[in-house]
Amino acid sequence: MITSDNIKIYVVTCDNYLWLLKPFCYLFNKYWGENKEVVILGYKRPDFELPLNFKFESMGVDLGSDDWTTGLINYIKNTKESHFILTLEDLFLTGPVDFEKMSILLNYCNNNRVGRICLHRDTVNREHQLFEKIDDDFSIIEAKQSVNFRVSTQWSVWKKDYFLDLIETNTSPWSFEEMGSRKAMNDGFHILGTKSENGPPDNSAIDCTNALWRGQGLNFGKVNYPHLGHDGKLEYEVIKEMKDKNIIPKSHKCGVVYERQWRYYDE
Repeated sequence: MITSDNIKIYVVTCDNYLWLLKPFCYLFNKYWGENKEVVILGYKRPDFELPLNFKFESMGVDLGSDDWTTGLINYIKNTKESHFILTLEDLFLTGPVDFEKMSILLNYCNNNRVGRICLHRDTVNREHQLFEKIDDDFSIIEAKQSVNFRVSTQWSVWKKDYFLDLIETNTSPWSFEEMGSRKAMNDGFHILGTKSENGPPDNSAIDCTNALWRGQGLNFGKVNYPHLGHDGKLEYEVIKEMKDKNIIPKSHKCGVVYERQWRYYDE
């Protein structure tokens, strides 16, 4: 039985973004917990110590974004688990994990036709249909077979065999999403997500942010919640904590993307 305690979490990084591991690890331990082991898949080892529950595995030499998939494929091929969680180093958690919802979602790993399970608000923003109604305010939805965005590098549970069928060598993460999505169209596999009856904030298992946004600074706005205003971003007190502990530089600009516009916290 796959649970939040025993499922593997892989976080993929590269040499240029190693510095993002400090805030990633800090926020992960704050919102998931310090007892959950996480494997960082990168190339050059960071020159700072990771928390005890984080393990760094080198995939070789960083040959650039266009070769992003090659080392990842080689690593995943040699893993033993049937399912895993995959995400990137700039997708920081921004709120407590809902382990009850996580448990419900992980139960679908028992369905051999479930290829990917989105853990945050992603699939629900594209064409979808009902997969199973849990209660009056919580449903499992699935991406329609014809939708053109069925693959994502954001927080997801992957069926290993399905992941390896879709990913190709010598490809960037963005190309993997594009090419993999084309391959996944009308393939008969289920891409699952969550939906709330009353709309956002929905019943996703996690809240997260795309931390890097057009070189403006670190974005701490929760992914796909821009309409929530203050409630849709990480509390400033948490950012202050990280600056006080040198998790992020004190001089580093922090903000939130609202309606595709950048706003600093002090604006």
